[in-house]
Amino acid sequence: MKNKHKILFIIPLIVIMLSSCILPTSESEPYVTPTYYFCMNNLAGDNQVELFETGYQGYPKIYVSNSDHAAYFSDENNVFMVNVETLDTLNITCDANGFAISPDGEIAVFQQDKSFYKYVISSGETSLLLQFYDTEISYPYFSSDGETLIFSTLYQNDSTYTKKIRSYNIDGNIMEILHTIEDENDDWIKMPRYSVNDENLYFEYLSGLYRINLSEREIFCIYQFNKNMRDYSVSDSENYLLYVNTSHDCYYLTSDGMDLTEIEYGFNYTFLNDQQLLYSRDGIYTYDVSSGSNEEIVEDARGFGYLKEREQIVYIRGIR
Repeated sequence: MKNKHKILFIIPLIVIMLSSCILPTSESEPYVTPTYYFCMNNLAGDNQVELFETGYQGYPKIYVSNSDHAAYFSDENNVFMVNVETLDTLNITCDANGFAISPDGEIAVFQQDKSFYKYVISSGETSLLLQFYDTEISYPYFSSDGETLIFSTLYQNDSTYTKKIRSYNIDGNIMEILHTIEDENDDWIKMPRYSVNDENLYFEYLSGLYRINLSEREIFCIYQFNKNMRDYSVSDSENYLLYVNTSHDCYYLTSDGMDLTEIEYGFNYTFLNDQQLLYSRDGIYTYDVSSGSNEEIVEDARGFGYLKEREQIVYIRGIR
């Protein structure tokens, strides 16, 4: 009987001892849902301007002219375009990978199904530019003078596929075939792009990065990678290239493909010059190739575009 009383006495004592060990906790701050803005900033990152509020919260690829126009896919089939000076905006329905802005910001080309349309930004006029019936089209890109559009086509013929890079004069009816690949693979010739002086043409095919000299029509495989491409960029001097694969690994390489270096993991990259890069990850950073050092310009930014003439960047950012 004595043991029973001892047990009854010990139990409340243990409860008292345990309760006295509970540490006071501070109340956590309530979560505030960020408001997302399309922003513009200088390369020092100290002059952010929130241009307008946007409901888009993704990680966009941002298309830019050299000076004043920017655009991004707000979802898979809609492009939102804005003049960063006047804040005039426009929504365009088009296919993914089917949008381009001319370098001077005067013309946008967008794709719907097997057709390209030309939109004159100053007048708001839209006209049919090109129409195909049995051929798929994608990846439009402007020449540096804005007069020529290049794009990829894909045509299936029984068990083979014909892939072509074509050029088309914006103001005329001149169509030219720049390169053709015919095989049993249904993959595209991806992201054909002119060099800054329009003398060379770059593209990716089956994880290989290629260059064509347009005057001689000589093709050169710069490098054969082991993963598919997400994006690439060419420096203005054409001495260096950046290749980003689908795992977001980025490689900095010489134009002959002989010297390749893996650099910072990220999403979007562009050259400021041969040795200075811009890239995005959880923010926007500059990267110095020679020293291997990076510096954050803007934190918590999503995607970016570089307006060369303004030397400014545009991006989407959530602000609490």
